[in-house]
Amino acid sequence: MSQWNPSSSGGDEWDAQAAPRPAASKDPVPDDWEADDNDTYSRGVAADSQRKLWEDANSRAPPPEVVLGSSSTSMSQTQISGAAGNTPRMILKRPTGSTPSPSATPSAAPSKSLQEREASYQAARERIFGAPSESDSKPESPVPATGEATIIRAPRGPPAETATPNPPSSVDAGPTPAAGPPRAGFVGRVRKQGHGRTVSDLENIGEFVKSHAAGALEEVVLEAIKKGFKVYGLSEHVPRYRERDLYPEEYNFGVENLSKQFDAYVAEANRLKEAYADKITLLVGAETDFITDLDYSALHSLLDKHGDSVEYLVGSVHHVNELPIDFDRDTWQQCLSSFSAGSADGMDLDEEEPPYTAYLSSYFDSQFTFMERFRPEVIGHFDLCRLYVPLMRLNNPKYHGIWAKVERNIDFAIGYGACFELNAAAFRKGWKDAYPGEDVLKGGRLCLSDDSHGPAAVGLNFHLLYDYMVRMDVRELWYLERCDERNVAGRKVRAVQYNGDWKEDPFWSQFGPELERGV
Repeated sequence: MSQWNPSSSGGDEWDAQAAPRPAASKDPVPDDWEADDNDTYSRGVAADSQRKLWEDANSRAPPPEVVLGSSSTSMSQTQISGAAGNTPRMILKRPTGSTPSPSATPSAAPSKSLQEREASYQAARERIFGAPSESDSKPESPVPATGEATIIRAPRGPPAETATPNPPSSVDAGPTPAAGPPRAGFVGRVRKQGHGRTVSDLENIGEFVKSHAAGALEEVVLEAIKKGFKVYGLSEHVPRYRERDLYPEEYNFGVENLSKQFDAYVAEANRLKEAYADKITLLVGAETDFITDLDYSALHSLLDKHGDSVEYLVGSVHHVNELPIDFDRDTWQQCLSSFSAGSADGMDLDEEEPPYTAYLSSYFDSQFTFMERFRPEVIGHFDLCRLYVPLMRLNNPKYHGIWAKVERNIDFAIGYGACFELNAAAFRKGWKDAYPGEDVLKGGRLCLSDDSHGPAAVGLNFHLLYDYMVRMDVRELWYLERCDERNVAGRKVRAVQYNGDWKEDPFWSQFGPELERGV
């Protein structure tokens, strides 16, 4: 091979095997095209110079000739000959039968399914970035195609070990209420992917809500069947409609996708209702919230859109002053701080304590307004407002005017036939009571609720719920059933009382000897 070496003088020299360079033309070739006189060439002044360049170029040694062996797949050599050198050159070839290069003619790759391609893609990502941690994992698709649950929110509540100590000095528990008239009730519910409220008649316990939860919606239904529920209500949280109202884990999900997820829930819940109709009665519902008036107008549109596909509503309040009250303690305290100390609605507040009166007043007013407008069939966690102060007594006269609003809301719900859920989720938040607490549990139609957020929470702490109902002398339980006539809200469900002594129903036997009391 000819080699090029820089000389000490800075000139260019070829080695002995290189072809001689043609002598430079004596006639200069102009290299400034702007200074060139085009007429010079048209008159033939530089014709001899151009002809000489052409002849010199053609007088050089011919280019190397490549001679291939008889077979391109056999071991052979390629000879390169010419004036550039007399030493033969060889190029090695792969032997016959060798593995072809990946760049060789490709064979048609077998087609892969969408699931196989997604699995290959995920495996490649994990090789490059490492396996994602549980906290970093996000669904590949923002909208579940079937019942796959997206974990949206699971309110933490107070730590179990600190939830029921003596109340803070600013919260006076007040007098212990006297026993009221016979209690009533029984329902349950679950949310999208495992948030459950039971809607049953002990053989018919269960209401299911599909929302911020873990596990597939179908898994929750199967667990409800396994636990012996006969009627189970599915009630997903309705979407929120402002970016500022999204929870941290929803920031990358977006408002639009929350609405799409709810649509997917309604479709999947109705599919499961038909698929398991011979094993369990599923009712498809929605759990509501109120943040601003936008939520009211959007809920009207949502119900119009889905029609009879949404069979009942769970009326809940999770925000006060546009701030969540059950997400964590810090956010709840921010909500309290949003109420200035002093007078509110004509009520004098103690400036040395948090403005509980104004806070509670806003909560129960929102609850009442929602009941007036939508007549929900189930009132969800009636007293969630005191999640982080479970020993607060709403009938304490210190909170001027609050007990009157509690009674107003209860009477109104009873008047149009709503059920109040006995919500077992309070036990896993550290309460010794269910929602509603003992000071509120005065009457009305009661239904069971596990408020589950996944299969593992279906019927969770029902042994504690049983004890609570016995202690509070609950004598009636209610559940929802489908009917042909429309109720006061225009939906085709009604509350039905459990026939018989609910305590004797075989449903409770699954919770172990003596219902695992105290466990």
